[in-house]
Amino acid sequence: MDEFNGSFRFLLEKIKQSVKNSFDESLENLSKINTVEIEDNSKLFMISHMVGRIYARLQSRSGVKEFSEFDYYLDIDFLKMKVPMTKEKWKKIEQSMRDYFFTVAGQTKEEIIEAIKQKLISVKESGGNFKDFEKEIGSLNLEKAVHPLVYWQNVANCQEAGRYAQMMDDIDIAPYWQYLAVLDNSTRPDHAAMNLKVFRHDDPIWETWFPPNGFGCRCMVRSLSPEYLERKKYQVEKGSAFKDLKPDKGFEGNVGKSLDYWKKNKKS
Repeated sequence: MDEFNGSFRFLLEKIKQSVKNSFDESLENLSKINTVEIEDNSKLFMISHMVGRIYARLQSRSGVKEFSEFDYYLDIDFLKMKVPMTKEKWKKIEQSMRDYFFTVAGQTKEEIIEAIKQKLISVKESGGNFKDFEKEIGSLNLEKAVHPLVYWQNVANCQEAGRYAQMMDDIDIAPYWQYLAVLDNSTRPDHAAMNLKVFRHDDPIWETWFPPNGFGCRCMVRSLSPEYLERKKYQVEKGSAFKDLKPDKGFEGNVGKSLDYWKKNKKS
């Protein structure tokens, strides 16, 4: 065990030294690590990404976007299940159904909305990034300001939907979920008030408070085991005690649960 702990401390130190700059620079630095000391650089990179991404999301969205392109949890099915719809129609449908529709601000033609959705799916399935998406939709004459909103909000939804599925797979060993918010001048008051709160995975609060909980929301949820919960002295709360806290209007839902429901009914 001591030998393992020593190796892991060495690994973390190498990671901290290597992932200080852009994605490409970090990848280049990681590739230079002595292969005698770390035999499998691909494993090193995978671990460094997992550790680095979680750390980065707890700090700031700035500078993290390139790393977020490589999210292991991203589930593109969350986009595939969506039906194109204009914003005006979308506003009139029931909140619980909104995850099943794809809408773009300022677009009044559903065929254009569908074309944008398909281009986004194509870019993500081919491993592309935001710049690739901008190139793909260039012929559609969208307002430039709409590009990042469409891309990052939908990528965030896909990431969190996939994350929800992974966390549900782990409820046998980690049945407690903790809300984590980025605490800075941009944090919404209700999101900040939810920071570090712990609830059981089946608490009804997750019906409305699973990220993203607003445009550009940087919050996340992590799984906790009973052992970790006890060691950190976290208190398990009841969601009913936090009814006064609300996600941003239009985000009162759970993207992961919506996707899970769609997949189960698709098979039946």
